[in-house]
Amino acid sequence: MKELELVGLIKRKKINTLDMLTTELGVSEATTRRRLNELQAAGFIKLRRGGKFDVINELELSTPDLLKQKQVGMNKQLSSKIAAAQICDGDIIFIDNGTTVREMLKHIKAKDIKIYTNGVFHTLNNQNLPFDLNIIPGELLVKEASIVGAEAISYLSTLVIDKAFIGANGYDDVGIYTPHRREMVVKEFALRHARRGYIVMTEDKFGVKSKYQICERNQYHLITESTI
Repeated sequence: MKELELVGLIKRKKINTLDMLTTELGVSEATTRRRLNELQAAGFIKLRRGGKFDVINELELSTPDLLKQKQVGMNKQLSSKIAAAQICDGDIIFIDNGTTVREMLKHIKAKDIKIYTNGVFHTLNNQNLPFDLNIIPGELLVKEASIVGAEAISYLSTLVIDKAFIGANGYDDVGIYTPHRREMVVKEFALRHARRGYIVMTEDKFGVKSKYQICERNQYHLITESTI
């Protein structure tokens, strides 16, 4: 569910607590916290103590707030464009289920490449790409629309992957984080198995720490909108 759709749901259902939203979405509390943090970073809500939050009326947003929302989207596009520039002709690529790495697909200029992914939406929304986009086999996590599990890991282990591009929910000076254990396993394996691994995020996720650490902060190449 996209950010505006989620805000619309919150308004219609008059949801104002973490517990209410978790029940409505039918997801884990960690997933709900992540989505609320994203909405606050984009300027749609204001988090309060005790798991409560307020929706910010668009008319109440100041000009800096509106510019911040626009900047978040621009930064995501820039991060993905920088990441896509790392791909060379003939590369075999893995990209995971992250929304920022998904944006890479529209910026790839390299030729004769092959891409593998565990992101179901990647394949559904990008059917006219000028290169192969292959979804790996495995178990489908419906809420996240991603492929995970032992079969996914086994299949990845048979591939020669030149570069892996992974999204995450947050990072700090110590590590790279995600709230999903089973997705974490796929992310970590893909990074370790590839000849070169990249983490692709935006800088607004600095300081966001989730339950599971994918890898250490400096273990792989981190690409943000400020990467040169």
